[in-house]
Amino acid sequence: MILLNSDTVVPEGGIERLSRLLFDHPDWGMLGPVTNEAGNEQKVFTRSKDQDGIIGEGKEWCARSQGYYFPSERLDFFCVAVKKSLYESLGGLDEAFGAGYYEDVDFCVRAKLAGTEMMVAEDCFVYHSSGKTFAEMGRDRVKTLMHENKRVLRKKYHGKIKLFHMRDRNMNIMKQYLLVKRECTVNLYDLDYKFNNRLLLANTMYPHNPVKKLIYYLRLRRLCSDFRQESYSTPMMRY
Repeated sequence: MILLNSDTVVPEGGIERLSRLLFDHPDWGMLGPVTNEAGNEQKVFTRSKDQDGIIGEGKEWCARSQGYYFPSERLDFFCVAVKKSLYESLGGLDEAFGAGYYEDVDFCVRAKLAGTEMMVAEDCFVYHSSGKTFAEMGRDRVKTLMHENKRVLRKKYHGKIKLFHMRDRNMNIMKQYLLVKRECTVNLYDLDYKFNNRLLLANTMYPHNPVKKLIYYLRLRRLCSDFRQESYSTPMMRY
């Protein structure tokens, strides 16, 4: 089954792609696409400001990511493929979260505790006009709802779950690209494209705290140095 927000645009073949991948990988319980707007590592950097331009960039990303997937601890439910048996066994979304926010995080926590493998398909892109689903509520009400539901989430798990910042999740994927590059099992020029894209995204997420900002900068610089030092001498292979 596919859960899809009303503020999304799915390029032709996207739903079929997600459904087929989930069917072809019985060990996967949930699967999500990459996008232009999300609160986790599913987000990729896009330069365009209009919908058509962003979708065009998404198509280029997919063309450079054929057959590449990575695991995630949390999928954003703007668009997610979930096995019906899993959704029913977990009792669906918890209505304690009301109109929305953090209900997807809660579901992913429960799925992870149940041993579910959650994946992101980098060769599937869905446009997401983030925020429009709640636009009519007004900014203040949305902020209040987010804070309220965050408290609901922490109370439900007695504060034992850790909410990772998007910058850390994005950097984790950059590290995975480094490992893949060392194995030389992919088209390295496509891998460079994706690493540089996520670096551009990383540069938009610097912390405000001066100490944290410096630490983040040094981590990024070291990661970029390691990535660029890898040799291109090994013949390239498609994956």
